[in-house]
Amino acid sequence: MISTNAGGTNVLRYGMTRQLVLGLEVVLSNGEIVDGLRHLRKDNADYDWKQLFIGSEGTLGVVTSAVLRLVPQPTHRATALLACPSPKAALMLLARSQDTLGETITAFELISAFSFGLVAKHFKRALPIDAAPWFVLLEVSSSLGGICEAMEEMLAEAFEANEATDGVIAETEAQRLSIWALREHITEAEQREAEALSTTSPCQ
Repeated sequence: MISTNAGGTNVLRYGMTRQLVLGLEVVLSNGEIVDGLRHLRKDNADYDWKQLFIGSEGTLGVVTSAVLRLVPQPTHRATALLACPSPKAALMLLARSQDTLGETITAFELISAFSFGLVAKHFKRALPIDAAPWFVLLEVSSSLGGICEAMEEMLAEAFEANEATDGVIAETEAQRLSIWALREHITEAEQREAEALSTTSPCQ
């Protein structure tokens, strides 16, 4: 994860991996061990060489240990799946979400109807909202309460502005996981579709 500088679906909230790394221990190709396992968040003593290794995919050395900045597990979440008329509308919705919900935004993903269509085809998972050309998966989280109400107020304004045309907010953890399952099945659904097309190609 460190060598690829992974971001994941929560990058809006927590940043890329390099934002969470405080120190590294790295083994170079000649066997030399570079010890930079520092625990300070504010450290301007010298060059921040660890950034060279983060995202280098092992080409400069192998990461053997790391000091990471941890964040508390949020105790409150609100997750919504929204139908959007266009990517432009989704960008307007993102701006509205950032203005209203701020740093509580954990995830904001734009997903095409085609991608969800493949999930429905290969995994028999139906959408909980009406059909649309585009969809947004929005999740906010916090250690404080009231985020669901804040999301509902923001979405009411978004519907009036036609930034979203339909939507559902998960009321239970099972519903939240079901919404995320739609997103998480996309990659495998695309792989299955590619395999099916390759086996039926008239060019073979």
